[in-house]
Amino acid sequence: MFYLYHLFLYQPLVNILVLLYNTIAFQDLGLSIIILTVGIRFLLYPLFQKILRQQTVLQKIKPEIDRIEQEHKGDLEKKGRAQMALYKEHKVNPFSIFFVLFLQLLILIPLFHIFQGAPTTLDSKELYIFITAPSQFNSTFLGLINLQSQSIILIVIASILQFLQTRLSVAAQKNSNSAGQSMVFVGPLIIIFFLWSSPSAIWLYLLVSNLFSLVQQLIVNRQLAISPKKV
Repeated sequence: MFYLYHLFLYQPLVNILVLLYNTIAFQDLGLSIIILTVGIRFLLYPLFQKILRQQTVLQKIKPEIDRIEQEHKGDLEKKGRAQMALYKEHKVNPFSIFFVLFLQLLILIPLFHIFQGAPTTLDSKELYIFITAPSQFNSTFLGLINLQSQSIILIVIASILQFLQTRLSVAAQKNSNSAGQSMVFVGPLIIIFFLWSSPSAIWLYLLVSNLFSLVQQLIVNRQLAISPKKV
């Protein structure tokens, strides 16, 4: 399992980062991370767009889900059939959020691995034969933020962007419930709790990724306002 993780996740990300660093990122590790993140999000744009739409529709139909819960409180079989019929009607998958989290972890885990000790201590054996190892790695973003240490600024900005994206998702529901409203605050707090001491490189990735998600959520909300039945 570790071999597959190293072969298909860790090593490709290391090589892409070094390639970007050596070429279009002007030997700025922060710019390399930004370009890599934008590239990943553009590559996965259709998938994330569909999942964001589904999550937003799930928020909108939450009152109907709650109604089914009450109507079939004592009959799990009928409740399950009614819920599945509702999901089928709106063409949504209630488990889509777990898929998004899984995709994020596929990127976050190797990045965390890379920036715990690397890339300033990068083993040149990790590089493909056509990738040249830099003589010296500059881990300072724009000459201001050391990406191997903690940055409160990046933590705050990344958390605010996640808060805004979640808030927009909940706002798409006309009558948002307390559970939905609480997730606006709980989501960013969970991320901060688990990644508080992470290197700034991780938070820079999250910042750019959250900004991308915020823009996609705005697009989704506008589309659903025009055609709420289309998912």
